[in-house]
Amino acid sequence: MTHPVPGQRRAERRNSGASPRRERTHAAGASGLEGLAACALLLLILVFGGGTRNDLFSDLFVQLCSIPLLLFAFYQLDFRRLPRAEQQWLCLLAALASLPLIYLIPLPAVVWSWLPGRDDIAALQTAHGLGGSWSRSLSLDPVATWAALRALLPALALGLLVPRLDTTWRRRLLYLVILAGVFTVPLGLAQINGGTPSPLRFYTPTNVHDAVGLFANRNHFAALLVAGLALCGGFLVAELAQHPEPTPQNRLRVTMWILLAAVLVFGLALSRSRAGVGLGGLALAACAWFAWRRLGSRVLRFILIGAVLVVLLGFQVGFVWMVERAQQMFAGDHRWQILGASLDLAREFAWLGVGPGAFPAAYAAFEPIASLGPKIINHAHNDWLEWFLEVGLLLPLAAFAFLAWLGARTRELRRLSARGVPGDIQSTATVDQREADAALYLFGPWLAILLALLHAAFDYQLRTTMDLSAFVICCACLLPPRAAVEPSPRSASVRRLRSVPGSTDGPPD
Repeated sequence: MTHPVPGQRRAERRNSGASPRRERTHAAGASGLEGLAACALLLLILVFGGGTRNDLFSDLFVQLCSIPLLLFAFYQLDFRRLPRAEQQWLCLLAALASLPLIYLIPLPAVVWSWLPGRDDIAALQTAHGLGGSWSRSLSLDPVATWAALRALLPALALGLLVPRLDTTWRRRLLYLVILAGVFTVPLGLAQINGGTPSPLRFYTPTNVHDAVGLFANRNHFAALLVAGLALCGGFLVAELAQHPEPTPQNRLRVTMWILLAAVLVFGLALSRSRAGVGLGGLALAACAWFAWRRLGSRVLRFILIGAVLVVLLGFQVGFVWMVERAQQMFAGDHRWQILGASLDLAREFAWLGVGPGAFPAAYAAFEPIASLGPKIINHAHNDWLEWFLEVGLLLPLAAFAFLAWLGARTRELRRLSARGVPGDIQSTATVDQREADAALYLFGPWLAILLALLHAAFDYQLRTTMDLSAFVICCACLLPPRAAVEPSPRSASVRRLRSVPGSTDGPPD
């Protein structure tokens, strides 16, 4: 009978059952650290990321703070070991970040002058003796394109961090999005009570007669409220489905979600945003349909009572301005003039685009003389059109890739929410009740994504750091959560060394 040497005995103890427990503790601690970092970044974005001009110091501060987190998340990345859905998500993020870089690639001036829309510019520059450069980038405004790339940094950092988090931390981030909207509603009320010269409006220019919260634009403020309203409705239905018993604790939980939704509806009325109010009503209707679909007729009376309260609250706060703004839908709205000039711009530059962020410089050459005024047009108020003007035919490709990814996640969520139906998160076992219940909480993020894409047809809220970050968080929350954070390459090599019989990680005895 042989006895193991002391060093081998210590190695066996290190490879015994205590090691997985230490790994689980390390994984939970790593996930908590990353979750705290993501929450801290989101709070910074809320406070300083409400503007839409990339030359603001507040936006630059948030972008600089996001760089360390972006580098940290990128360093921890092991692409080959990720699930397919997350690999596709990272490819989408890489494609988004590469669009500005493509338009910054220098081209020979001769080739540049042959491209659509640039031949006239090259002829004008030559006529005025300005064509001395040997290379030109595709973007008509390279400085603005660099700024557009820099503006993506906070959202990219969150897009890399959130998939590494477990379900608990993901929900905390979504709760933070809701609370961000709720806590800015009193600020919006104070802005209205303070009148036009209120010092609580932190951006210039801004909507001086409406509530804007921590944003420069009422529509961007309303976009955050719409996202929070969709999340509130989804969480409310999920709570009712998982806790149907009429206990005091469950009633308190449901009442809390209803009160939060009421505050967000009140904020939408204060913002006086037509798109925000319309999308808020659409969010409530979608949540009511989801509740009736999941819970049946027993929630019908609550839906009717909630609809009456919302209508009364909205009319009490803003019935007069609703009528006035509705009358301006087709008359007196400068969006239609911008749309016509933008279409002329699209015909001039055809399939190539003017470059990300270069829309204001290109639009100035096509703006009708009759519509010139003190206001400077810096956006088309239709992000789908503006994206097409900036990146040309690359937009349909990127949109198709994103919608394909979103469609795959939607089908997976439907399979998960159908109790007992297998999904691709666990390919060898049926989905248990816990996973099916967890899928109910993802209806809110899914709905917020659709509403944001629809809102982009009427405004440019996704060019705001806060609204874009909330959109990216909702997208990342649709990914399958990881069971544990992957160990670092060094710890993995150490475990492989320990698995060799007779090997130790210390000095020989």
